[in-house]
Amino acid sequence: QLIKWGMRPERVHVALSFSNTATPNNSNNTIPIDESSIVQRVLANLADSSYPKRPRPSCTTANSNTTAKRHKASHDYLSRTSFVPTPIYMSEAIIQLMAEFPFLSKTGVKKLLKEASEHYAIAHEIICHAVMGRETNGTTTTKSSSIEETERKEEQDYHRLMDALTGKALTPQQIARLCRPLGSHTRTTLARPRSTCTDPFVTDPILVDEIGFVKKKNGEWYEVVQLRLERKEARERSERTGTTLECQCCYGDVAFEEMVACRDEGHLFCVTCVRRYAEERIFGLGSLPSAELTCPHGDGCTSAFSNHTLETALPPKVMAKYNEMQFRSSIEKAHIDEMCQCPKCEFQCILPETQMILNCPECGVDSCRKCGDEPHIPLKCSEVEKKTETNGRKVVEEAMTAAKVRICPKCKKGFFKSDGCNKITCACGTFICYVCRQPIPPKVGYAHFCQTAHCQHQSCHKCPLYSNAEEDDKRAMREAGMKAVAQVQSNNVASTRSSSSSSTSAPIQVRVDVDALLQVPSPRRAVPFGMARRH
Repeated sequence: QLIKWGMRPERVHVALSFSNTATPNNSNNTIPIDESSIVQRVLANLADSSYPKRPRPSCTTANSNTTAKRHKASHDYLSRTSFVPTPIYMSEAIIQLMAEFPFLSKTGVKKLLKEASEHYAIAHEIICHAVMGRETNGTTTTKSSSIEETERKEEQDYHRLMDALTGKALTPQQIARLCRPLGSHTRTTLARPRSTCTDPFVTDPILVDEIGFVKKKNGEWYEVVQLRLERKEARERSERTGTTLECQCCYGDVAFEEMVACRDEGHLFCVTCVRRYAEERIFGLGSLPSAELTCPHGDGCTSAFSNHTLETALPPKVMAKYNEMQFRSSIEKAHIDEMCQCPKCEFQCILPETQMILNCPECGVDSCRKCGDEPHIPLKCSEVEKKTETNGRKVVEEAMTAAKVRICPKCKKGFFKSDGCNKITCACGTFICYVCRQPIPPKVGYAHFCQTAHCQHQSCHKCPLYSNAEEDDKRAMREAGMKAVAQVQSNNVASTRSSSSSSTSAPIQVRVDVDALLQVPSPRRAVPFGMARRH
């Protein structure tokens, strides 16, 4: 109808596409609700050009973990400050926790939810960790524990949690851990668990999404442990019946359900050896011998494992990293130089060589195609200070400033000296030595300083009354600056190794010239108008 009236088709397309960029909360306020006339709605959009738009996300919040992004919820439910719970949310969270944990009393659920800042996911994690015997901040497994020890503890945690959820009586240790954050006077558990019931009806949208987040997070762990227990049971059954097979890597006797075979030759390996071999190739060496994971048999087999076979042996995170390395290897072999990747959602596309900014159609982030940071035209990537460099420079500058500024031990005010003697009188009346930065008692006074002329202060062990404040400050600032640069660089190297063990790129060097920061430019004298400056 609008085209018949003479409106150009592209204008109609723009008018109809306004709803794609409008925010969901304000889209109803922008257009008058009139279901009888679509034309009036379109004309209202054309007349109002100030409709609200979604804020464009920043690439500084990019996350390199593809598995975590794939399951990202609307809020950070493991943070106590991600959202403010409403009264409806809190009441429904209590009912949900009582249905999931029938061994807890209503008073105990309320107290535990209050301990978790009224957040359902945090309270759920506290209860599960208390039942399983873990600490609130994580598991009791240390980094030095072996894989077998870690798996054994996970299986014990799984059995403890399943026993509690299926109605078995809690142990005194579990009851003590549940009562620990609340005090021994609070009755947290029930002597007889409630009968199981169906899932309660939840109306709060945040709680609905949070329950799904918790179920997905725990479900992944349940599946891994259950699969491990099933394989262990199958191995025991095979050992009793004498139907075990020998692994071609560790030469152990395992069940057929635990075996993985290469594609062509059919060499059999247990899932434990295949998982360790894949983790070493992916995270240890950071590369694959070919586009696929090849057979590790000792006779020089060049066959590979199919993706369907590896999915039964590798954890989801390892499999996701393997698929990512396969894709990158294929891109490198195809010599597609125009391939670009979004740092936020890892969406990949082909861009012309002349286009330097990637406008991601998935998440809407604008980023530089070379360095992945925010667009910095007309500057080059090498001319833009990285976030790590900015933080390191700030740390060095703050350390140098702290070395120059003296702090009064009484009123905590900062000051520095331009000239005069080294006995400083603060506004609060405190006497301070500018050299050793210690308070001077009123009875001591000038006796704190050396009274001998031309003394080198090596034998008297006293502070000089007069000294060059500028030289002393520069010396202290330079020492503090060089120490801060070394500390920042060591922290940067440690964080780079811990964040990505498979990364081969060198850590970013903190480029801070301490001597240049010490060179204070002399103030320029203003020249009156009409007078030439003499050289």
